[in-house]
Amino acid sequence: MFIKFIAAPVLGGIIGYITNDIAIRMLFRPRNAVYIGGRRLPFTPGLIPRQKDRIAVSLGRIVSTQLMNRETIEATIRSPESVASVHAMFEKLMEKWKNDERTVRERLNTLFDDEEIDGYALSLQESLTDSIVKKALEADIGETLLRREKTVILHGILRDAAINFVNKLIEEKLPQIVFEQIGIAEKDLLKTRLCDIYAGYEDKIPQLINKLVDIYETLAVKNIDKVLEIVDIEHMVEEKVKAFDAEELETLIFGLMRRELRAIVYIGAMLGFLMGFINLLFFI
Repeated sequence: MFIKFIAAPVLGGIIGYITNDIAIRMLFRPRNAVYIGGRRLPFTPGLIPRQKDRIAVSLGRIVSTQLMNRETIEATIRSPESVASVHAMFEKLMEKWKNDERTVRERLNTLFDDEEIDGYALSLQESLTDSIVKKALEADIGETLLRREKTVILHGILRDAAINFVNKLIEEKLPQIVFEQIGIAEKDLLKTRLCDIYAGYEDKIPQLINKLVDIYETLAVKNIDKVLEIVDIEHMVEEKVKAFDAEELETLIFGLMRRELRAIVYIGAMLGFLMGFINLLFFI
């Protein structure tokens, strides 16, 4: 009699365990379609190998829109941990400069050749020139200098003509002057030793580091959209998943969810045991 009470729940548990285990394995197995007499057997290949392309597309969309979207990346860049990490990096860099007798150009030569350095310097020179000249023209220096002039000589039309002349002169001559001066400053900077730069600005290093961190944060956030456009995370994830064969995909998923999948099997055994016990109660 005792065996009769135990048999049904135990048998239900065994059935629940086996069926759940088979169901999970059928997600991945068989890895290829099985044909008999020219007809493909149902449920072959397994669900995941059969739907791999659709899963790849969905996974790529989820990663790009939910996990690696602009808001997530920006929040990561601005997080206290990221900012502290960048701050520490600049502190370490400045500490290295303290005793580094190489010139700025020699230091840059470890990363770029002379042609690249000169190209970047020229690009920076042109960019700074455009920015300075633009601000000078927006400031309307001729207006600032002469509009308040109260002398009889600069009155009415003459004053307007003088303002236009000064502004025209600035527009024509200032770009070349600024360009040349920035070029001279860049050449002097490239010849300067890193330790001399550190010594000259040692008391301002903390403010410089904070400024560099701000620049990093601003540039990083500003260029998120460009980076995402270039990287195209959705397409990258999609192609990577599609490139997996069935065995690699099975190993990957089981590696990530082994405990969870085994828990499903055990839950199946427990539910089978309970259903067998409940079923037994109806026949007592």
